[in-house]
Amino acid sequence: MSSSNWKRALPFGIVGSVICVMLLWSAASTFNEARVAAKMSAQLALVKEAENLLEAYRAEHGHYPKSLDSLTFSFPDGGDSSTLALLKYESDSEKYSIVTKIDVSGEEYRVSR
Repeated sequence: MSSSNWKRALPFGIVGSVICVMLLWSAASTFNEARVAAKMSAQLALVKEAENLLEAYRAEHGHYPKSLDSLTFSFPDGGDSSTLALLKYESDSEKYSIVTKIDVSGEEYRVSR
């Protein structure tokens, strides 16, 4: 490539590089947002499953369990034992409270019965 052709092509190379960087940044940002949304969805689905399991436990035993260890979770929506660790459960056998902190907003999601 001659010197003058190289000088004319340089701005196109710079613009192309900038566009590639912007596309990569956008893809990374979208991936991160999807990951956060999936984690939040798994967390809230687990709370709902806990509510259902607690009500079934109470119907069978006449009281709520002292801990969530008494329940068998299926971890809907992609959760796992690390998701379960995000739930704070308290019970006096007659009533219960589940609290979990949503990472995205920092808000607490609370369920009490």
